Amino acid sequence: MARRAGLEINEPLAEAAVENSVELVIAQANGEEGLLDALWHEEDVDAVIVNAGVIAPKAEALREGLTEVGARVVEVQFTRRSSALTNVVEKTFVGQGAKPYLQAFAHFVGVSPSKKKSAKAAKSAPSKVEKTIGRRSGAETTTRTAAVTRTLVREKFLARIGGKLTPAELMAWSKEKWTALQSGASVEAGAAELIEAALLAVVGGAASNDGALLIHVAKLDA
Repeated sequence: MARRAGLEINEPLAEAAVENSVELVIAQANGEEGLLDALWHEEDVDAVIVNAGVIAPKAEALREGLTEVGARVVEVQFTRRSSALTNVVEKTFVGQGAKPYLQAFAHFVGVSPSKKKSAKAAKSAPSKVEKTIGRRSGAETTTRTAAVTRTLVREKFLARIGGKLTPAELMAWSKEKWTALQSGASVEAGAAELIEAALLAVVGGAASNDGALLIHVAKLDA
């Protein structure tokens, strides 16, 4: 259940990031130490969406860390509770699932979460392992690109691991292919779920290291 919940949040966030040309990094950790490590691992952060969960009332260390980073911060809570982060966040969004995260994203980007470009309509190929992404309809689907295959994605991931591609180059390529798939590009039959999950992991920042990439390579080989 925890894994599915994570996918249901990460997927629409990654979609929104691609649509608005925003570089998104998604990090999850147990406790303040892990969250602080994830925060300090990234450089030049413009904005942070944080959900401290049950530790929010006593998250003094996280509060100090967010203050030192100097980025804009918005808090997300699934259930409204007191929070030690109140004085460092611009706003708090409360709700279930992806909704408060999308509201927080819209707060930073200046777009309405109700005006998302991609609609979950025609069920075609499932994305991010367990979710189904709708394909855009109408004129946007008239131009189809070459098929995206497991072999193609696997080779790109291995090229990154082998140092033949930079992280930025793999990110750009993955965004391009992800966007193409959402616009109706053909995908290897029976492999859409694995391919979209792998691409979305890179786009969303969940596969930002060699170990995470190798996991997806193994899945693409299966």
